Amino acid sequence: MSMTTLSSTMSTNAQSSTMLPQSQEVPLSQAFALLADEEYHDVSLKGTDGVLVGANRMALSVRSDYFKTMFKKGCQFKESTDNVVSIGFSGKILKAVVEYIHTNTTSAFVIQQDSCGIWGHMEQFQTLLSLTEAAIYFGLPGLCQKANKYLMDLQLVEPSVALAVLAASKQQPYGPVVTEELIGVCWDTLSETKAFHEIVLSQISSQVLDAILSDANLLDDTAIFNLIQAWSAACTEQADENHCDAVKALVRDFVDLDFVDPNVLSTTLGASGLVTSDQVLEAMEQQGAETKQRVSCHDEPPVVVGMWEWKGAKSQTLTATGDDWNSDILQGVAFELGQKYRWQVTTNDDGSEETFPLVWLGLAKQSTIRTLVNPNKLCGDQHNCWGVSGITGSEYSNADSVHRPLGNAAKFDAGSSVTMTLDLSARNRSNGSLSIAVNGQKPILAISNLRDHLLEDESSDGGAAAFVPAVSCRGASVTVVDVQRISTSGDSKLSSSDGRLWLSKLLLFSLVPLLLSITEHYILR
Repeated sequence: MSMTTLSSTMSTNAQSSTMLPQSQEVPLSQAFALLADEEYHDVSLKGTDGVLVGANRMALSVRSDYFKTMFKKGCQFKESTDNVVSIGFSGKILKAVVEYIHTNTTSAFVIQQDSCGIWGHMEQFQTLLSLTEAAIYFGLPGLCQKANKYLMDLQLVEPSVALAVLAASKQQPYGPVVTEELIGVCWDTLSETKAFHEIVLSQISSQVLDAILSDANLLDDTAIFNLIQAWSAACTEQADENHCDAVKALVRDFVDLDFVDPNVLSTTLGASGLVTSDQVLEAMEQQGAETKQRVSCHDEPPVVVGMWEWKGAKSQTLTATGDDWNSDILQGVAFELGQKYRWQVTTNDDGSEETFPLVWLGLAKQSTIRTLVNPNKLCGDQHNCWGVSGITGSEYSNADSVHRPLGNAAKFDAGSSVTMTLDLSARNRSNGSLSIAVNGQKPILAISNLRDHLLEDESSDGGAAAFVPAVSCRGASVTVVDVQRISTSGDSKLSSSDGRLWLSKLLLFSLVPLLLSITEHYILR
């Protein structure tokens, strides 16, 4: 019996009144989705847990150079002909990777709602983090970006995930896969929500917490203490002498008692046993003294500093067009030890459509300005310069290759109003700090320990040392609006007797509500 072919049948039917049913052409964008059908699977990926995930070699090879090399015909890898290939990820992660390769998405990207609880959210966090690692391993940047995006979205449902991501960023193998943008979002979430969940904290070691707190520039000292205390309570199984010593060390290294909320200082912190009563008393005295000093100086107006202009521009506006950087320093200004300064600038687009406006704002050491600023190089990549990049919201320090993210609130672009505050007073908690506030938002600490760099200059040549404002821009213009000295008593400190007197007044006023309550309850009845 002769065999007929599909082509001959189609030809015959075309000549007759009976035609085969018309079919829809599959769009190229959906072609890979068809290969997800088991009928087209020609290889199985075996996870570390023994789970097998079916896939199509061609689809894997087209989307990933890793698989393209593995399955290339005639290569030396035995996986090129094996039907089962073992890969160092769990079956759950491999399934998500294969699903993404076939369909450009994965069920792992479905954010679970509140009903799943903290355990469910932490499980999804771990899945997304592992998926990010796998995306980098297999060379799938699109999957990596999407996984990071969903890690950000997950924080909207469960803010505690932010702390978990920060912890992961300080450990292997996840440190390299957590992006700066994701870290910035995590700090924004943590500073706004103070979400310190015991389940997350119980999985963090003292070494990792130490590393996290080293970057905690968005948390005030009260929040840092609360975080340390919550971590200590969550790790009750480790409550031995070494654990207690670790907690005390964290408080000592990262909590400045002078800046802790007075109510927390006199109650929770004072009763915690993590600091001595003398330390608490000294901090309360200092807070009282500084409050008295602020009250006495409240009506003292700021002092306008110098006749400022950008050195190269001979103007208050520095402009850079095209794709070249223009870096410069502000002359007529000298920021000296013991003082506190504030200056404001505005940024504007130069109108060029070919470039994306970029601006960097910061400081340079006055002692080296003759050889310091290369006009064609970003100030932050030069020695003796410090500052913040507007596009990334990251700090640059003295040509250091590591640029620490400060969070989304530190980002600025064309049309922004940026206020920089430099505190070089001896009582500054960060030993000389540079803070940035964008468009009237809360200031963010960008750079610390700046006093040491000026003290080095004073010890080397015996003369006065100072900073000057520095700027870099490309395809933008920067205009200086104002430069002020806002403190003229930076290194002054009230005597201990003044502090004790002020503390006594504070304690007396704090007892007034209690005395009124006693009077009403026992005497007036």
